[in-house]
Amino acid sequence: MESRVLLDNGRIEFDHSPIETKLKVHEMSNFGIKVTIFLVFISLFMVFNKLYLSAESEIKPGQQRINNDPKVVEIVGKLSEYVKNLDSFSFELSTVMTISADNMPEDRQEAISDFAFKRPNKFSFALMTGNKMSLVCDGKNLYMYVPEVAKYSEQPAPESLEKLVMANPTEIIPATKILTFSNIKREMMLGVSGTEYYGIEKVGGVECHHLEFVQQGMVWGMWVETGDRPLIRKIVPSSAGNPSIKDPITGNLLSNAKIRLETTLSKWKTGGVPENTFTFKAPEGVEKVEPDQPQADTENSESKTDSLIGKPAPDFTLEKLGGGKFGISEYKGKNVLVLDFWATWCPPCRKSLPVLVRTTDKFKDKGVVFCAINQGDSAKEISIFLEREKIFCTVALDDKDLTAPLYKIDSIPRTVIIDRDGIIRAVHKGFSENLEGDLSKELEEIISP
Repeated sequence: MESRVLLDNGRIEFDHSPIETKLKVHEMSNFGIKVTIFLVFISLFMVFNKLYLSAESEIKPGQQRINNDPKVVEIVGKLSEYVKNLDSFSFELSTVMTISADNMPEDRQEAISDFAFKRPNKFSFALMTGNKMSLVCDGKNLYMYVPEVAKYSEQPAPESLEKLVMANPTEIIPATKILTFSNIKREMMLGVSGTEYYGIEKVGGVECHHLEFVQQGMVWGMWVETGDRPLIRKIVPSSAGNPSIKDPITGNLLSNAKIRLETTLSKWKTGGVPENTFTFKAPEGVEKVEPDQPQADTENSESKTDSLIGKPAPDFTLEKLGGGKFGISEYKGKNVLVLDFWATWCPPCRKSLPVLVRTTDKFKDKGVVFCAINQGDSAKEISIFLEREKIFCTVALDDKDLTAPLYKIDSIPRTVIIDRDGIIRAVHKGFSENLEGDLSKELEEIISP
């Protein structure tokens, strides 16, 4: 599978999947205007799978290029326990992306930011490059400030660090999410099919264990500090092939194109992060505005305004996990369908799937049918995930991105409700704490005579 990408206004898009992965800059609409910020980090579990593997070198499902190494699991376990027990911590994060190709100068982009966390729900983020925006959560309120437009917003604080990063309005902190989970080892090893230990190397003068992982068809390296502070110091994907990149002006493919990503975490402080790190005071002359709702809170409005609402559900037929086929047309005139587009590597998906299964089960005797449409995981990976989480539901396998363009899937999870006439009645994007209640209400309305 060749990954062709188009650089357009800082956006890299894959022609084999309409799910966008924004690498160079991230455009967001806040305070009613467009704000452009430099990328802070790449969401490893999606980008590396799509970007770095070509047909000749791709790791096929079930194939392991490296052996499982118990030392890697041990180090990840120590990292998990150590960070989980920290009351507070902070670090500087630097992400460098370098793009090169024949007949063009090397393009290097770097984003530097400061992060700080304090349990249960205090957080500080400051972008040191680009527009210098910042996010601060003081435990009671979450503030977002963009100096270049002299505006800030305020909203209630989530009750925990995990909920904070899952619901962050800017999607600029995916790299830090793993550090806020209650079980870091479990999240990090999810879907890992192979590991290898490469010994001790120095990163910024600090001795580190060099670990390598095969996960979801990708290979990536991580360097963890030795000694009694097992902290992440660097993360780098291992390129197994170069993507084809189109020139944004001519549209022609760039010859011998290469992309390298490297993220380093330095200046770690473990414990004793000053309390004033988590305070925000609006500068004089700055305007307070209403915040854009974070993705995890937008389902109610989005389910009513999505462009798919009121249109016939596009038909498709996919293989089911365990055998058989799943097709939309076979349920028309008989059942209400709830489709969930998801993947095992997606944290919000892992939160929403059990909620969707539990909720739709309540309506089974009223003709509601649920199907989880998996976006590209192997059957083995899905089976392992479902067994471990004790989730029992119908799963359809979309390993060729058939459904993404039909249902306009630009991010996951995405949940679509289809009535008995085959008309799309509601759409949810992302995970919400209100998902069960919202879905139940919508199903009641749809199945009512």
